[in-house]
Amino acid sequence: MNRTAFTTCLALMAVLTFRAQAAQQCAAGQNPQSETCVPSAGPQGYAGNQTWVSQWQAIAGDRGVRALGTSKGLMTPEAAQNAALNDCRFKGGTRCVVYVTHGNGCVAMVQGDQTFWIETGNDLAAAETEATSTCSRGDQDCSVIYSNCSFPARVQ
Repeated sequence: MNRTAFTTCLALMAVLTFRAQAAQQCAAGQNPQSETCVPSAGPQGYAGNQTWVSQWQAIAGDRGVRALGTSKGLMTPEAAQNAALNDCRFKGGTRCVVYVTHGNGCVAMVQGDQTFWIETGNDLAAAETEATSTCSRGDQDCSVIYSNCSFPARVQ
């Protein structure tokens, strides 16, 4: 096999592997579409020519005053970040920073005795379970203090 054919074969395998991984990462009842997951056809069979838009969320905080700002269901990562920062400031934060921005899925924030952990997932249970598990490996008295989801929205 010549070098060009070998390189092409490797590139094709990488694309197929990425698509397979994307398919595995979608929550139950959702299918991969481009780089996001969208709901599968429902009982009405509406899977035809539909347009979906990503929905973004963010968590921002100020550790000094323990202010937590959140946002969800926004059209861009930047809009989600700005809304979370504004929410943090509204709640008394003066040095708010964005902790996480996530689209088309769920986030969970878990507080332990020493610090907090944030994880994402395809559904709320997965995000909460992962964040709690991560917290428990290095902290005690871990509890979910925030969790929410922003899934793609159908516009057509």
